[in-house]
Amino acid sequence: MSFVPVAEDSDFPIQNLPYGVFSTPDNPRPRIGVAIGDQILDLSVIKHLFTGPVLSKHQDVFDQPALNSFMGLGQAAWREARESLRNLLSTSCARLRDDTDLRRRAFTAQASAAMHLPAAIGDYTDFYSSRQHATNMGIMFRGSENALVPNWLHLPVGYHGRASSVVVSGTPIRRPTGQMRPDDAKPPVFGPCKLLDMELEMAFFVGPGNNLGEPIPISRAHEHIFGMVLMNDWSARDIQKWEYVPLGPFLGKSFGTTISPWVVPMDALLPFAVPNPEQDPKPLPYLRHDRPYTFDINLSVTLKGEGMSQAATICRSNFKYMYWTMLQQLTHHSVNGCNLRPGDLLASGTISGPEPESFGSLLELSWRGTKAIDLGNGQTRKFLLDGDEVIITGGRGDSAVRVHDDLGAANDHDHEEEAEEDEAGQGQPFVHVHEDGLGRGLLHVGAAAAGSSSNPGSTGTIFHACGEPGPWGGRATARPGGGGGGGHAPGATPRRPALPEGVRGPGHTHPPWDPKANLVGDRGLWWGPCRLGKRGQVTEDGAPALVPAARPRGGRYHDASGSAQRRPGALRAVQERGHECVRCSSRSRLAAEC
Repeated sequence: MSFVPVAEDSDFPIQNLPYGVFSTPDNPRPRIGVAIGDQILDLSVIKHLFTGPVLSKHQDVFDQPALNSFMGLGQAAWREARESLRNLLSTSCARLRDDTDLRRRAFTAQASAAMHLPAAIGDYTDFYSSRQHATNMGIMFRGSENALVPNWLHLPVGYHGRASSVVVSGTPIRRPTGQMRPDDAKPPVFGPCKLLDMELEMAFFVGPGNNLGEPIPISRAHEHIFGMVLMNDWSARDIQKWEYVPLGPFLGKSFGTTISPWVVPMDALLPFAVPNPEQDPKPLPYLRHDRPYTFDINLSVTLKGEGMSQAATICRSNFKYMYWTMLQQLTHHSVNGCNLRPGDLLASGTISGPEPESFGSLLELSWRGTKAIDLGNGQTRKFLLDGDEVIITGGRGDSAVRVHDDLGAANDHDHEEEAEEDEAGQGQPFVHVHEDGLGRGLLHVGAAAAGSSSNPGSTGTIFHACGEPGPWGGRATARPGGGGGGGHAPGATPRRPALPEGVRGPGHTHPPWDPKANLVGDRGLWWGPCRLGKRGQVTEDGAPALVPAARPRGGRYHDASGSAQRRPGALRAVQERGHECVRCSSRSRLAAEC
């Protein structure tokens, strides 16, 4: 039980404790917080209270404007933070409970906070891991005899998405324009997308990365997965149809992908892991694992058009329907030596179940636009119209979990044109701001938490995205092709800029905001050397953990005892590549020479 008042139907009991990045009118600096009840606990204010063996040396990660540095510390730090937070927030701990001044500075009402992207997303990959979704697409475009392409049952198919257009819930999205060819007998035309689609997805953030050329074995993949968010990955089906051959999706996908700002840590979800689906044929050895790593999370999608008094449910699905697990996705992504980095985003792909009402996209629900989806009150949809609002909800147990994110659709056109299958990926849901009674956008996903609860029947692990009316200029209803905001909204993450000369390369940098850089609105992005290479990190079994940040090729690395292990050319690598000593920050020597 927490000393912080938590309503019985709250999305954020003490069993959840998701991480996010927020700001307030009186302090516009983005900072890391944890949701509890209707409050946000500012971790930058209480960073000195993290006194465990790992975080006592890394308290500065909670001063960052993004979660990347914390994500990069690994499981030992994540679990230590979670245990510390549960203890500090419990009724039995007086340290925070009885310090009136500290509590005043540390807690912020969620209603007064603006949410930002939880991490600086350097790279984004979208998978295609629902067998039912892939089968539906194949039947629509190739026939039932050839529903799945030959490789689908052997590897988790995915494609590299556009990280710069991943935005937080509440960011206006404009209907994309591009080339289309609605009539195969005529030349292509240019104009606003007519077949705008949503797709129900979830995604996970990468924690510690891997060095270039060093794959992550599936036995260790779980150590690299920080937590999950809801995702709506928009798709312009008619643009995609014309452009996708031969290289796959481009402009039909890159105009916007929306995620929730609250990241639910995997430790909050592990109690709801269920057996993995049976995979036949058995995948190659590098993709095999016995660890249950799919999750029983009920998901639903509702749609609310302009003039509708309430949203209509159009989809009920579940994350457990995914064929390929997150462990397999991450391992396959790195098997060729591709280096992943803290804050990279890997998405599930459209989540479709076995029944028609569980299909996770309008393309499937309308079966390629051949049948209308009944919304009630005489309204129907095949694809999205301007002003439509898509609401994604997820949860477990009795908790009232909701996802409200408005989705703006295209201009009113005849939506009978065919959409084409993307064999390398799938469409992408969009999350747009819905105003509830508080006048703020909400995006929640929940799963009942393990352990005892002070609120039986309402405990939940919740993903919660908020779009604020202030920074977003009131109701943020995307008007693709017409109204709506343009450019980057507050909290949007730009494409990673080139690293300054002498700064450590991929996998070793994290982005603090520089208010003078003015690259995105009033917040810029710059990159500096990662300081994650601290000694004292250990693996779960107590063995010394190699610290990637202190492991230059041809140089030395540090083990858990802090001793430096020599590799040929260590000093040269440090001098030429600009690596810092993890103990003295020198660019000319290593720890053993300090």
